[in-house]
Amino acid sequence: MSRPYRPSCGTEGMDFMDRFCDRCTKAATGVGEAGCPILNATFFYLVSDPRYPKEWVQDEAGPRCTAFERVPE
Repeated sequence: MSRPYRPSCGTEGMDFMDRFCDRCTKAATGVGEAGCPILNATFFYLVSDPRYPKEWVQDEAGPRCTAFERVPE
């Protein structure tokens, strides 16, 4: 069973972003772009808030973003 995921510290958050956000098609790629609304919402809402992104989950496989789409290499 999955549950909402929120990094416990800055280092864990940076590791998660390196693994998912920085390699995702939803990341901002140009000047003036707002970036990923999922990532942005994680900074604004508590994990207990109904507006916290449902895409960030943790289960027996570990934390992940269910909306992750890898940038083609």
